[in-house]
Amino acid sequence: MTQEIKPSSINADGISEPFSVEQVAWDEYVHGTRFGTRYRQLGEFGGAKNVGVCMEELAPGKQACPHHYH
Repeated sequence: MTQEIKPSSINADGISEPFSVEQVAWDEYVHGTRFGTRYRQLGEFGGAKNVGVCMEELAPGKQACPHHYH
């Protein structure tokens, strides 16, 4: 089994370089017809290990997610 290598801002020396949000690919979340959003996982792209940072874009007429808790 091979692990997918995702693009990131980490350089050859293992240091996170500054990046533009446009460099980060969109992911989508859809649940039925009521919920739908797309998001960019900025923390992961920047090399974050213990914190998550996302930029979300809510689709017109959709809700972000079902009620949940962390």
